[in-house]
Amino acid sequence: MEFTNEKILKYIKKQKRLMIIGIIILVLSFLLFGLSIKQNEKDDKNIKYLNEIIENSEEKEGQKAYLNIEMISEAFAAYDNTTDAYYYVSDGDYYYIVYLTKDKYNEISKKDLSVEPYKIYGVARYTQDDVKRIVIEDWNANLEEGEEELTSEAFFNYFGGLYLDQTSLYSENALVYIIFGILLLILGIVLTITGIIKRKRNASYLKKLDTNEISNIENEMSDSNSFYYKSVGLYLTNNYLIVINSQFKVYKYNEILWMYKHENYYNGIKTSQSITIFTSDCKTSNIATIALATKNQKEVFDEIWNTITNKNPNLKVGYTKENIDYFKEVKKELKNNK
Repeated sequence: MEFTNEKILKYIKKQKRLMIIGIIILVLSFLLFGLSIKQNEKDDKNIKYLNEIIENSEEKEGQKAYLNIEMISEAFAAYDNTTDAYYYVSDGDYYYIVYLTKDKYNEISKKDLSVEPYKIYGVARYTQDDVKRIVIEDWNANLEEGEEELTSEAFFNYFGGLYLDQTSLYSENALVYIIFGILLLILGIVLTITGIIKRKRNASYLKKLDTNEISNIENEMSDSNSFYYKSVGLYLTNNYLIVINSQFKVYKYNEILWMYKHENYYNGIKTSQSITIFTSDCKTSNIATIALATKNQKEVFDEIWNTITNKNPNLKVGYTKENIDYFKEVKKELKNNK
């Protein structure tokens, strides 16, 4: 026998829907990756020489570009956490700044650039202020007698204000697709796995309930004396506490051995309270968290708390040292008896 209660069926469908949404988001992420590949192919066809971007293009940064190198210097600047570095290069007409991987620099330095220029590809980037400062200091420190010092005002005339980032494989437009694709991929994986896990847990739990118990639970849920608290997804029937929120679980009141509150504060103000129970299977569960913004919400919390307390006269109540110590021993005893 399966549950026919509308709220339980809605919860079960929600887990399936969560998995379906996750799969749809995964498909969208792959679509974005496909668009990034197409954008990259388009950028490769429209690639420009770096000097052309500096002189003519309105949208300078983020475009794919290339250079024909006839001279390359030693590295003049690098970050602490990488072997990538900044270098001066020349195409015979102008000086440029490039940012290269160590492997690419080693490859270029083995070539005879005076015989055949080396073509490198990358993405045009604005030169950051800290790099400009280092360039100016380094350039002026190596001036020969009679050469004019490089100033911040003259920097653009020397280097154009852009450098070629060889470490970037994609243009800005393609990167946008990739970044959103990665975010959707992560979200899709999380939702899909969460949906699968919850469906399996629900299926496993439902198998443990026999036909008579399911029938009793459904009858009590339909009883006019039962209460359903929509804001926390909780049923209180004559014999059962039924949780339908982040989990689906049915507890008999006599299975609940200990119950205590957990209060949440923000800036010294109590904002919500949680009800936690310890059951005869040695498991601890948070069955409800209720915000305390209104009088009605406080009344709902008290009503749930008092109902559970009244249904089980043997229930231990409160997170006291006495109860903590007592249930440490209970846990040991229950585990030893398994």
